Amino acid sequence: MLPGESILNISGHCSDKACNFSIYPTSESYDLVASIPNPTPEKITFFISYDHYGVVKVHKDISEFHYKLWGDEWDKPLGSLKGSITLPVQNESEIQYWVHPTGYTQAANVEDNVLNLRTTEIPSNQWYEIRVAFPRIASPNPGLVKIDDEEGLTQIKSIENEYETQGSILKNIYYFTIAFAVLALAFPLFIYLKYGREPKIDYEAEYEREPPTDSKPALVNAIVIGEMGIPTMDGFTATVLDLANFGYISLSTFKSKESNEDILIEIINPDIYAEVNGKLHELEDFEKDAFNLLKSHASGGKVSWDKLKKELGSETDFYKFIKAWNKKVKAHAAVDKLFLSTGNEYVVRFGLVITVAAVFLFFMLPFFFPLDDFPIESHLILLLFLIIVFEVVLTIISLKFEKVLGCWTPEGRLYYERWNNFKKYLTDFSALKEYLRNQ
Repeated sequence: MLPGESILNISGHCSDKACNFSIYPTSESYDLVASIPNPTPEKITFFISYDHYGVVKVHKDISEFHYKLWGDEWDKPLGSLKGSITLPVQNESEIQYWVHPTGYTQAANVEDNVLNLRTTEIPSNQWYEIRVAFPRIASPNPGLVKIDDEEGLTQIKSIENEYETQGSILKNIYYFTIAFAVLALAFPLFIYLKYGREPKIDYEAEYEREPPTDSKPALVNAIVIGEMGIPTMDGFTATVLDLANFGYISLSTFKSKESNEDILIEIINPDIYAEVNGKLHELEDFEKDAFNLLKSHASGGKVSWDKLKKELGSETDFYKFIKAWNKKVKAHAAVDKLFLSTGNEYVVRFGLVITVAAVFLFFMLPFFFPLDDFPIESHLILLLFLIIVFEVVLTIISLKFEKVLGCWTPEGRLYYERWNNFKKYLTDFSALKEYLRNQ
């Protein structure tokens, strides 16, 4: 209760006498306790009545009834609230009323001098109130009402107009956000249809029985398997094998203590392949880096593959090496001629803009629109959260998997299809040979 208010003549009971009703005064209000029998009836209705003095304010021009019909101290939601307020007026045209928050009001009407209200579900810890302005009570009793000498209606309308304006702005933001959410969902589809569909090419072969091009293994890996120009670790391994294929190193299988079989890498006459006056000038820069890495870890010109992997795996410098090595491979991959990433770029930019805007609204809305006053804000906050999650995931996918919304050029698609068919040829015929061997 507020200062100047008091509650008297409290009474209560339960439907069908299903409980014992007790009233306990506290320092500021009253606790009403209903003792429910066990087993508890499926449905119980509580009836409470009391006289509340000082809740009506009598201003210079009007009388005001501002009352919280449901408090925020309940930790369970209220399914519905029905209320009737009888006012000392002659007809309904003399009554002006406002409810807060408006989102919970299901129906409200005035019949003669009775204001009837019905709500939807009121969530836990949420209040619901009404403000009514009606003609000034003649000869008010100071013991029953509060009296002041202010122009009440002007102040009330100013407060209510501000609340209504805030609610209208928030509703427009909500509808705008819904439209933006639809756009956020439709934009990737639009980008895919415009930039992500693959070009048609005149190529129908099922297999390629020879390497389709003379591309370096790391470059084929970076374009066909990797992240569009960035090779996987298989690209590095393929480069090592290619060094063996061209006689820069030799590979041999031997029995090791750590595993049944291991591969021995041997640098073939390091002096011949020295950087100066040697054959290394025939290699690309990323191949030279791979050769020099092997050479730096070889003891007596030899190193086991398992040992090398353990040594590299324990070095933070190897991570830096691979990052730099990947960039050198990408520089040779001619990705711009083979693949168009326009769609990905648009989606990433769009996602960043939408995410920043949604995050800004997500954190700023509660400062301007208190959640207790505007229930629609909870739906808006949830919608913004979903937009943020969607855009973050979409941006990550677009950055990580360029092929999702980008597309090959005709030359790039032919390159991809031919190398993919060569891979199928090696895989399918290797499996066939293994099958025939086991028959």
